[in-house]
Amino acid sequence: MPVYEFVCPACRTHFDELRPAREADDRAWCPTCATEAVRQLSRFAFKKATRGSASDATTSVTPHARGCACCLPSPSRSRRG
Repeated sequence: MPVYEFVCPACRTHFDELRPAREADDRAWCPTCATEAVRQLSRFAFKKATRGSASDATTSVTPHARGCACCLPSPSRSRRG
């Protein structure tokens, strides 16, 4: 089940809700002031394991596919002489 992030436009409270994907667009109410909250784009972090840590065996980083859009030079950089 995904976790969805919300922010209240009235009191600026940030909160998360664990709900099924089929309920992703359902309304969420602020736990502080009961105002209808706005769903936010989720942000997440990935921490690469350091050498010698216990999670080395379970953590793997897959390199991007050759020529993926994020690894290609930007058009502005390629135009420079």
